Amino acid sequence: RDDARVLARIVSEDPTVGALDEVDEAVADGLPVRGAELLARGALPAARRQAERLEPVRLGTPEGRTLRRRLLDAYRARADALEQYRQALRRGEVEDLALVEALGAQRRAEDDIAAIAAEIEALVGGGV
Repeated sequence: RDDARVLARIVSEDPTVGALDEVDEAVADGLPVRGAELLARGALPAARRQAERLEPVRLGTPEGRTLRRRLLDAYRARADALEQYRQALRRGEVEDLALVEALGAQRRAEDDIAAIAAEIEALVGGGV
């Protein structure tokens, strides 16, 4: 349960989600290059910092270590997907196969993070 609390705190303090809101707004306004700039200055560094923050964490149980590894993999996948997204937006096209692929990769990473976060929350809330 202590391991889950450590991971829950890290997940709850993830700055990436808020930074992505600005990017989404720029893209919705038809400003993909601006979205790429916002990604480069905000969401992408935040995503990388979140993964870096988890790297040195050492947990005491095999279950905790497994959750940490899965979460770290998902955070790294998200950072990679955001870099792909940034590169696609830099081209200025909002309807582009590379953009669709980058968004798909980002969505899969976010879904993985959400699923792992739900497992962690169940452990914290479930008294395990």
